[in-house]
Amino acid sequence: MVSPRPELKNIKDCLHGGIDYKELVNLNLKPEEIIDFSSSLNPLGKPYKVLVSLVKVKIDDYPDTNCYELKEAIAKFHGLKQENIIVGNGSTEIIYFTCQCYLTKKSRVIIPSPTFSEYKRASMINGAKVVLYRLRESNDFRIDPKELLKLLIKHKPKMVFLCNPNNPTGHYLEENDIREILEASEKTLIVLDEAYVDFIKNPWDSTKLLGYKNLLILKSLTKSFGLAGLRIGYALANEEIIRTLEKVRPPWNVNSFAQKAALVSLFDRKHIEKAKEEIELAKNYLIKEISKIGRKPIPSHGCFFMVKVDNARKLRLALLERGILVRDCTSFGLPNFIRISVRRLSECKRLIKVWREVEKKT
Repeated sequence: MVSPRPELKNIKDCLHGGIDYKELVNLNLKPEEIIDFSSSLNPLGKPYKVLVSLVKVKIDDYPDTNCYELKEAIAKFHGLKQENIIVGNGSTEIIYFTCQCYLTKKSRVIIPSPTFSEYKRASMINGAKVVLYRLRESNDFRIDPKELLKLLIKHKPKMVFLCNPNNPTGHYLEENDIREILEASEKTLIVLDEAYVDFIKNPWDSTKLLGYKNLLILKSLTKSFGLAGLRIGYALANEEIIRTLEKVRPPWNVNSFAQKAALVSLFDRKHIEKAKEEIELAKNYLIKEISKIGRKPIPSHGCFFMVKVDNARKLRLALLERGILVRDCTSFGLPNFIRISVRRLSECKRLIKVWREVEKKT
């Protein structure tokens, strides 16, 4: 029998939000019956013009392997050059490119916890030792930049992952915090994942920090424009980092539909602003009503927030059986928390109604 690399021995699957279709079959439920609060996507869905544009996509030709037209648009949007951009089959693919390029068995990676689980998995696949910076409930799971800086000095990591705003906590670091971290170690690659930044009320412009040669910024169009089924994201960095990542990028990694949808969506900021208005209204409603139920929402800057409950798995299942799907945070190491992604106000009202019904029966 052929043996795989030893690094893969302890690799486990990561759990994510979204519908588990096999689970629905077991529960005798249909996908169209479910309101999904477990995936942090634009509550308005995709822009209508995306659907119109996809009709014209040629599927009998290979996609542009270099995403030239899309890179041009991204460069214009951010005021950068194509050489500062790499496009991926979702930003998660670029996380794996980055670990493949920069990590070895001798590498250390600092990852706040809880956060997006693919950081740890991608690091371990490439043999790196992961140092978890455990965030405290007593501090509402906020990242303390001073504590993180101490870990940088102590461990001298090859890489640090920072999800900003952090998933699942929703905590958002300011520009000065990131700048301090960048300056603390020029030999540490800081991966700043801004997958959810479009839904922040007053975000700062991280591209101002691209003068630092140890910064990689991840962006996701999947979340911002409701394109989860197409998978599309990109990263920004100095030219040397991008050239390195391109060495491991497979050809035709981004399909033609995803490229076209991204091109059509990228400059549609009205869609984003309208979504932010909807999110703020619905989020305020949810926090108020969940507090009335007697549960504790954790403060969040993002389009999602955590809530402390008695038993996350039990509550998730009880809600799901009634057509409401929330994110059980047990896989984040938080069995007494769920994460709720904000949807339209009418859907949020349905969540509260069902939750109250569940509470009455327990």
